[in-house]
Amino acid sequence: MKTLVLGGTGFVGRRLVEFLTADGAHVTVLNRGVTPVDLPPGVGRLVADRSDPASMCATLAGTEWDAVFDVSSVVKVAGGADAGLLADLFAGCVGRYVYVSSQSLYLMTGAFPWTEDSPVAEPDVTTYGGFKAATEQALLARHAASGFPATVARPAAIYGPYNNIYDREAAMVRRLLDRRPVRLPYHLAVSATRPLFSRLFAPAHHGMLDPGKITRVLGFSPVYDLHAGHVQTLEWLRRSGAGAADRAMSDPLWGRTFDLGYEAEVAELARARR
Repeated sequence: MKTLVLGGTGFVGRRLVEFLTADGAHVTVLNRGVTPVDLPPGVGRLVADRSDPASMCATLAGTEWDAVFDVSSVVKVAGGADAGLLADLFAGCVGRYVYVSSQSLYLMTGAFPWTEDSPVAEPDVTTYGGFKAATEQALLARHAASGFPATVARPAAIYGPYNNIYDREAAMVRRLLDRRPVRLPYHLAVSATRPLFSRLFAPAHHGMLDPGKITRVLGFSPVYDLHAGHVQTLEWLRRSGAGAADRAMSDPLWGRTFDLGYEAEVAELARARR
């Protein structure tokens, strides 16, 4: 299977490339060429900026693919690019276009579990969830109008090897290794002036997805349960050194930092005011 991965050097994309090559696919990745990475043997590489239509057209003109996996469509990478233009570029030359969306486009209604029919954010290319909604809308509109072979998947909170978002499991592992206090989020006895816990979710953010359809339709069966997945993640963090990052951890993907030492100070203040 001739496969193109838009992205392929970051978190989900890098892991996807491993699975595809292990399954015998002929894989090519396309990205901006700014992230150094060791790809599996035999993986091809194209360089283009998806936020620049001319760059994408010049690189992809005349190519055909059995499958395209779009795992790089976020505001920071895509720069608000029109997903419809990208779909038009692949029209007639791709067997299946798989778009990796996110649970972050769901509205916080308080009703669980979320299904594919649950309310979602309005399209807005300046926000993460809104950008996902806008891209889904563009792809599915072309599917309805012309049969463009789009498939959308909305993962929940993802974790595991190659996670380049440092304030998730890497930060928690670092807290535990340092024997630092682990705070419960959102309920503080004192005010904070710097980021705490997770810079991703400022308000209360809880969700539960119903994966029943993917099991019924595709016969999908998870490789890891929750426990085994976290064991695998911990082993990778230890091997990669990500769990031993500097205490004032800097996230290269999002350009944010947070400070585990400051977290400990806030926890101590909260404890003193009980």
